[in-house]
Amino acid sequence: MADDNTGGSPGSIATGISGGDQQVKAIADAAQHYLDMAKAGDWAIDEETGTHLRSAFAHAMERLAQIGNKTYLLEQPPKVGKDNYARQVSKHMLASVNSDRYSLLPTFNAIKDALTKWHAAIDEAIRHYNATDEAATKHFGPVKD
Repeated sequence: MADDNTGGSPGSIATGISGGDQQVKAIADAAQHYLDMAKAGDWAIDEETGTHLRSAFAHAMERLAQIGNKTYLLEQPPKVGKDNYARQVSKHMLASVNSDRYSLLPTFNAIKDALTKWHAAIDEAIRHYNATDEAATKHFGPVKD
C-alpha cells in the first residue's frame, strides 16, 4: 500500500506536499490581503523583522526557481514510443501534470505567485513602517536617552 509521499500522480503528490489547492489558495489570498493592507498603510513591519521575513521568502523563491528551470520538461510529451498506445500514454502523462488546478504545474506556479505576493507585501510593509517612523520622528522629535 502506497503512502501519501510515494503513491499517486505527480500532481497529487505536489498538492499533497503543498497542502492541496485549497491550502495554496489560502496562502495566495493571505498574501494578497497583506499586500492590500500594506499598500493602504494598515500593515507595517520594522526593517529587522522584514529583512528576516524577506530572506526566508527569497530563499523559498530561489529554490522554486531552481526547480522551475526544469519544469519545461514536464510541458513536453514524454517519448514512450511511436505506436498508438504509446501516444495515448504520452498524452495521459502530459495531462497528469498540467490538466487542472490540482495538477503539478498549476500548483507549482500558484505557489510561486503566492510567494512573490508575500515578498511584495513585506517590501511595502517595510516602506510603510519607515515612512511612519519618519513622520513620528518629525512630529515628536528624536528619542533621547
